[in-house]
Amino acid sequence: VLSFKKFIKTKKVKKNILLGISDPKIRRKIYFKIKNENINFFSLYSKNSIILDKKNISTGCSISPFTMITSNAKIGKFFHLNIYSYVEHDCEIGDFVTFAPGVKCNGNVKIHDNVFIGSGAVIKNGMPNRKIVIGENSIIGAGAVVTKTINKNTTYVGNPAIKLLKNKK
Repeated sequence: VLSFKKFIKTKKVKKNILLGISDPKIRRKIYFKIKNENINFFSLYSKNSIILDKKNISTGCSISPFTMITSNAKIGKFFHLNIYSYVEHDCEIGDFVTFAPGVKCNGNVKIHDNVFIGSGAVIKNGMPNRKIVIGENSIIGAGAVVTKTINKNTTYVGNPAIKLLKNKK
């Protein structure tokens, strides 16, 4: 294990890296710290994941075992799809999104950048003309069932998912 400074100073012709950090905001911060350091980002796909349209997946993604990405899905940069999760048809996943284990993202869903979705969460099907949207920087709690659009910068929990109110100071 090398510190960041030692890694950057290492005299190698080609450096490759996969950002394996689950927190989307930290992963994004590290990406912007190193993107101009002549480092190549790569994606990692499990041999037993099923991906129907690999051409629509951006760089830096980590696709775990027993996962699926079906037809006509568009996947942004540095997406983490953890074990036993899936992305169904006609979904759009933004950059730096994390699906914890067991997330079910059904068809016609749009997830903006920097979203974390907890273990076992389910995102209900949207419609082709009315997608379910999860706004940027949002968090969906473990086991939540999302049945409607989620605003940006919010946390939703429960079944059906409701907005988590912040404590008053």
